[in-house]
Amino acid sequence: MPRKGREIQLDLTGEILWNLKLLPISVAVFAITLAYTSLLTYLSLYAKEINLVNLSSFFFIVYAVALLASRPFTGKWFDQFGANRVNYPLIICTAIGFLFLSQTHNGILFLVSGASIGIGYGTLLSNFQAISIQQSPPNRKALATSTFFILLDLANGVGPYLMGILIGFMSFRHLYLNVAIWIFVYICIYYIAHGKNVVTPKS
Repeated sequence: MPRKGREIQLDLTGEILWNLKLLPISVAVFAITLAYTSLLTYLSLYAKEINLVNLSSFFFIVYAVALLASRPFTGKWFDQFGANRVNYPLIICTAIGFLFLSQTHNGILFLVSGASIGIGYGTLLSNFQAISIQQSPPNRKALATSTFFILLDLANGVGPYLMGILIGFMSFRHLYLNVAIWIFVYICIYYIAHGKNVVTPKS
């Protein structure tokens, strides 16, 4: 009877450890999603300010089309070359998208920024979820997905509140410029959370 109790205790301890093991990549998801919430919160107001409100509804259409068009290639590269060789360029692609958005004065650059963010952030989310699942044993896949989405949903909840505070101190252009800077800094966060532990497969 005591032995059975000890087995239950070890099983519970193992579950907690798997939660902790998945926390770094989930924190990486949280940090990049904070930046993305600036789009959900203020894109339409920003488009109105720069007289591109008629294109604001097409921003996320271009985002989705670019993401879908790039997915077959990025997915294959992720499997072939490993996470780092794909994720670092995607982080830079996302940062460039926000940089373009902060500097845009015309519809072309506005939509190009949507495509860049779609390819970058949209693909990163899929890659990070794949990493979470890969890091879990077969009997902990559900826990991996749960941990991933808890941090994702938390960022989507906290992000708009944080953006509301920031916009009180800067313009929309400066907000998106600072988001771009944040994503460049985020490269270090990704490296600490996951990148430094990745073994790049031989091509």
